[in-house]
Amino acid sequence: MTQLRLLKISPGFVFKDEYFKQHLFGSLKLLNLRYLSWLGFPLKSLPSNFQFENLVELDMRNSLIDRLWEGTQKQEKLKFINLSCCRYLKETPDFTNVPNLERLILQSCVSLVEVHPSISTLTKLVLLNLNGCHELKILPSKIRMRSLKTFSISGCFSLEMFPEISEGMDELEILHLSCSKIKELPLSINNLTGLSHFSLDDCKELKSLPSCIHMKCLKTFDLNGCWSLEMFPSISEGTEGLERLDLPHSKIKELSPSINNLTRLSHLNLQDCKELKSLPSSICMKSLKTLNLRGCWSLEFFPEISEVIEGLQILDLSGSKIKELPSSINNLTGLIHLNLENCKELKSLPSSICQLKSLASLFLSGCTKFEWFPSIEENMEGLRSLFLDGTFIKELSPWIERLMGLRYLSLRNCKSIVHLPDTRCNLAHLIIYT
Repeated sequence: MTQLRLLKISPGFVFKDEYFKQHLFGSLKLLNLRYLSWLGFPLKSLPSNFQFENLVELDMRNSLIDRLWEGTQKQEKLKFINLSCCRYLKETPDFTNVPNLERLILQSCVSLVEVHPSISTLTKLVLLNLNGCHELKILPSKIRMRSLKTFSISGCFSLEMFPEISEGMDELEILHLSCSKIKELPLSINNLTGLSHFSLDDCKELKSLPSCIHMKCLKTFDLNGCWSLEMFPSISEGTEGLERLDLPHSKIKELSPSINNLTRLSHLNLQDCKELKSLPSSICMKSLKTLNLRGCWSLEFFPEISEVIEGLQILDLSGSKIKELPSSINNLTGLIHLNLENCKELKSLPSSICQLKSLASLFLSGCTKFEWFPSIEENMEGLRSLFLDGTFIKELSPWIERLMGLRYLSLRNCKSIVHLPDTRCNLAHLIIYT
């Protein structure tokens, strides 16, 4: 067996104990193995006489090990270790003599408490997966894995502290920290200059971020469900590459005017930020396509649109406290869907809304104080659907005649409406009942 290069043992393969100990491992120390796959490995660790200096890949998923090996092992050729779902594994080995390791997968090792500090010496490590390690509490105090591209530690419910980041970790592109107990991030997180995707969703104890973010390659930043987060930091001019920012269900009260530095931002989600009271005095993010402010109960004012923004297609302000829209709303020349449902304080719309030639859907249902639709001086051929259910509107004429493209009009529970106009425009659906 000295020339054996690949050994794959299927799960459930059973050896009698004495034969297993005396014969198999006695032979394995002579092997010139490159690849070992032993799913469901039945011992608590690899025996000390188990020598595999030429091993390149080690796959021991679903094993009974509580440690991989004792002490340090010289494994200079080992590049891949997969210990996923080893439910008894409590600690990782000393990696000091495994200098060429490129991928380490420890996903769903539910008893793992600590990652050995020597992991920071793995300068060739590209992938580190610790997802679902529910008991993980301790990471090295500082990480410096300069080749790391993907670092995933989602679902580590017991992890309270994220380590400092040394300079030179500019290869890291993906960082997932979802569902942890982390309360804050170190300022050195900005050393991740190559980071493109950053996820902190459902980190319910996260209270603060560094005062300034300047990760020039960042494209998506997910903070969905960070219930304790009260402040979003300033955005430096070097972070203009961000395309998607998700902040739903947080406690933030305002956004810094520096949000306008995000010149490539296409999606901004602030849904159910119930303590959000103000936005920057003007919005000039020309790449913005979707702005979601649904359920922002405390938001009373929508800012001026300081210049033409052609890209914004969806604006959702439903459930907010806004009383009016600015007349500059007509600068949203590409707006297709405007949702103002359940804006209980909204009484009217600016007359400039008729200049939104791309507007196809307008939702005003549940705006119980909404009394009148603005005078429309020119035809609105693009508006297809208009929902006025439960509003206080009294009449539809003469403005309804200007909505030349209207196909769907809903007037459910409009108890104050006096009469309908003779014209029905080009309606395909008219819904009226109280």
